Amino acid sequence: MAGISVSLDGANIQLSFQKDDQATAVVMDARAARALVRAVGQLLTAIDDTDEPDMADEMGDEEVAMLDVTSSAIEIGTDDEGQAEEWPAVPFVQLGLTAGQVEQIAEEEDEQQARLTTSRLLLDATVLSADRESAALFGRPTLPADEPFGQVFKRTVQEGETPDWLTSLAEQVTRAAQWTYPAVHWSLMRSANEYDHTWYSPVLTHVRRSPSKAMEFDIYFQRFAGPPGARSISLSLPDSAVQETDASGVSG
Repeated sequence: MAGISVSLDGANIQLSFQKDDQATAVVMDARAARALVRAVGQLLTAIDDTDEPDMADEMGDEEVAMLDVTSSAIEIGTDDEGQAEEWPAVPFVQLGLTAGQVEQIAEEEDEQQARLTTSRLLLDATVLSADRESAALFGRPTLPADEPFGQVFKRTVQEGETPDWLTSLAEQVTRAAQWTYPAVHWSLMRSANEYDHTWYSPVLTHVRRSPSKAMEFDIYFQRFAGPPGARSISLSLPDSAVQETDASGVSG
């Protein structure tokens, strides 16, 4: 017999593949599981036969828990030992705001007040997913799912202080909650790891809004490396942009 079973493994999701006497399991965090669901959904949409009844509606609970696999092999980016290989290039954290919290931001007519509201609400935003790099960034061994974001960096800032990087993130989340493209203003932060001398800045890269109007925000902390003793980090324009600026007579 061949089949697939799905179960919870702490805060992760485990897919178990079985064929005859051989079995293997893949453990994914919430972000990877959502990506898999979207990919499978797209494939099902491509092959969907509207005349065919919904198979899940005709199954019992035990049948849904173990679905037959027609393919004899499943290969998804595995190494020689059959294990998926991946590593985070930059720290990642996924935050969630409830529909009520999003509505508070969207209802603010004054842009500055909206950003202040977002800064406050981000303290209560739920950590939905995070990688080991983001845990190290905030001086934690792990970032437990469902923990308020404000608790994550509480020990790294003075009480009542709103760090510049959080203000920058609030600006991005505010615009996303208003369903407009965010603009990034680089506000740098240090890692809580005393041996990490790299600068970081939060960047909102992906936004999801559920039918209930709750929202999820994928945030990556981009690394910036500066020479020792540097007081600033600059981003140079490409030569083509400089030439266009000179030709238009606009001074920087």
